[in-house]
Amino acid sequence: MRDSIMFVNEANWEAIGNWWTQPTVIVVDGTTRPKERSKYIDVERMTFHENSQALNSIFNGVDLDQLKVSYVCAYAKEAWTILKNQNEGNDIVRMSKL
Repeated sequence: MRDSIMFVNEANWEAIGNWWTQPTVIVVDGTTRPKERSKYIDVERMTFHENSQALNSIFNGVDLDQLKVSYVCAYAKEAWTILKNQNEGNDIVRMSKL
């Protein structure tokens, strides 16, 4: 799976290692709201695209049952963690198997 994600673009694998967060803007009253995609700067647009490509690679590389579990994810890191825990177990389970 890792290789198929990196095949598209190595930066996509980095998107799984880092949580992508939607850029926000501060409005006049001091609250924050999500930034419109049309107003993303180049770096924000690039990281958004890398996250989307990584998610697409993950969704294309799993069977239907795993897709149902991970399809609700908006972040590649989140989908990867869910699938990793489903297939390998969490850190405690992996340590007990050793």
